[in-house]
Amino acid sequence: MNIPILFIKGVKRKVLDALGLEMMGEKFKALALNYLIFMIYFTLESVFINTLLLRVSGGDISAVLIYRALTFAFSAVAMNLASAFSRKLDAIRVIKLASILYVIMFAILLVGTESLTLIIFVISALSGMAGGFYWAGHIVLLTNYTTQSNRAVGIAIITVSQGAMALLMPLISGTVIGFLPEMAGYRVMFGLAIVAIFVQALSMRKLTPVAAEHKKSEFGRAFKLCVGRVILRVMLFLEYFRGMRDGVFAFFLNIVLFEIVNSESLVGFNSFLAGIASIAAAWLYGKVITPRNRGQVAAICVSALLVFCSILLFALNPVTIILFSVVNVFLAMFINNSAMNNSFDIFGLNEEHRSVMTEIIGFREIALVSGRISGIVIVSLFPATLRGYVYAMLTLTAAQYLVAILLYLSRQVIDKQQAMEAENA
Repeated sequence: MNIPILFIKGVKRKVLDALGLEMMGEKFKALALNYLIFMIYFTLESVFINTLLLRVSGGDISAVLIYRALTFAFSAVAMNLASAFSRKLDAIRVIKLASILYVIMFAILLVGTESLTLIIFVISALSGMAGGFYWAGHIVLLTNYTTQSNRAVGIAIITVSQGAMALLMPLISGTVIGFLPEMAGYRVMFGLAIVAIFVQALSMRKLTPVAAEHKKSEFGRAFKLCVGRVILRVMLFLEYFRGMRDGVFAFFLNIVLFEIVNSESLVGFNSFLAGIASIAAAWLYGKVITPRNRGQVAAICVSALLVFCSILLFALNPVTIILFSVVNVFLAMFINNSAMNNSFDIFGLNEEHRSVMTEIIGFREIALVSGRISGIVIVSLFPATLRGYVYAMLTLTAAQYLVAILLYLSRQVIDKQQAMEAENA
């Protein structure tokens, strides 16, 4: 008997059980692998283009806010383009198009690292369009590769992948950037990002195409549904208010930390700790969250975030920022995943929604991006001081109580609709 092999198999079984992978099909596993590779270079862009901008702009935080606002806007444009051309561009082709745009973006960054402020509009357009195309394809595949019964587990697994890359990539990138002189570290990481994209392209062959639900784009019908259906209106408002905080906090704590310490290595370490919290939260989310307790759990998490964020008013230094980053990632995971899971449930609620899913996803992205840009505008209205940043974060966090209320209302509307359908059956 080969004891080492048996031991490895036993560990593998425990990991699969812990993640819940046994509940998922082969299609989902292929998508999860593709997403894992995607997060390698997506995490690099989301963390270190911000620090690079601060370096080349002389610490001008407005440059980062403008870049992120443009990125969010172009993301919404791309997702709606994917919807408009869904007859010719299926979900897998859209993901491939995203990969091409990311290669172009990182290639330009590789050459023009020191001139980022001069090409900020080009990079933000490429980054936003690429991200929008990827998420448009990913959401369609995820919704079709999962069911309402296992979708929470699927989202948890996807989020664990995200947390793993958020744990490893910033730490590795920050170490490399901090160790190599001048901009050499950034160039090395941009080059590795291009390599990761080509590896991801090979994994795309395992993705299974999704049969098109309709022959042509139907924005008009989808728009009428979004206006006329209560559940869709609630979803759009929910995504808007979630985006107000979600967009800003995706990068804001790291750039506040960078303003204080001016060290990519410490930013990478902060993201590493946040990655650990993200993995733990994603695993716990899949175990404890149900469609009926999303609103209550979100309200509890918002209250806890307000308490911890208030501590920064009394002590704002690298230690407290790092501690709050960890707490923030852990608790915000329950809010964001609940909102995401709620939207996926609504996308597949009935045949009518499924028939115009790509169009509804596009409208949902407009709502989410509008919220993210609104969050950036709110931050810019506060004084550009460390204390002003804390007040901005408290304001955006308090707005998340609306997300908790809308999650509760969504469940009530869905239950009422399903009860009526059961009576008519």
